[in-house]
Amino acid sequence: MIIAIPTAWMPGRPEGALWYDVPLIGYVNTWITGPSRAYVVPHVAVALFG
Repeated sequence: MIIAIPTAWMPGRPEGALWYDVPLIGYVNTWITGPSRAYVVPHVAVALFG
């Protein structure tokens, strides 16, 4: 069965905006593993969002 998919963008349709970008965050996520992640992630979140 073939289902028609509407176009991704249409005039008048609201578009999203990029609020922030954290380049290379995947590498940092790979380096921080195990018990250290339980300590690092909350502290980084508090540092970013205050």
